Amino acid sequence: MNSFYLVDKIEQHTVIKDKILSLIQDLPLEPPRPVDWDHTADRVSKVDWRDSENMDRSWAKLFYPILRRKLQQMMHNVGYTGVNIGNLWFQQYIKSDFHKWHCHGETWVGIYYLELDTASPITEIRDPLSRENIITPDVVEGDIILFPSYVIHRAPEIHSDIRKTIISFNFTCGNID
Repeated sequence: MNSFYLVDKIEQHTVIKDKILSLIQDLPLEPPRPVDWDHTADRVSKVDWRDSENMDRSWAKLFYPILRRKLQQMMHNVGYTGVNIGNLWFQQYIKSDFHKWHCHGETWVGIYYLELDTASPITEIRDPLSRENIITPDVVEGDIILFPSYVIHRAPEIHSDIRKTIISFNFTCGNID
């Protein structure tokens, strides 16, 4: 590990991608969030954040055990044990969608790139030491990235007609290995 974030692959990505997308497709849209007067509010086409603590959702039941095993492995490699996932949700972005600069609760944040075309923008991270540098991690579809929850990040605006889908999650670790 030579940075404050970790990247790895979800080995089952090609097996689970279409199944999860199909289960997400059948879900109703959440009511839209109000747009600020200056248009700085997030614009995300489909999200199930309001149900993020419910691990019994159809797509979450499929993905949760895979995610839990991957997190236990990744966090063990850097000295932690006892992963506890507090929130798990998806976000789908289409043309003109974005998620402005923000940070999360819990201790760690993760993003799984379920659907990511090469033309889609990748999550940008503000370097927590300099605040000036913007980091664009080297990730592709099927990758998972983890970083501390205090790290400020965003999903830049989508300019293409190709949808992007991520699964995001907040988690803690119980012990130091």
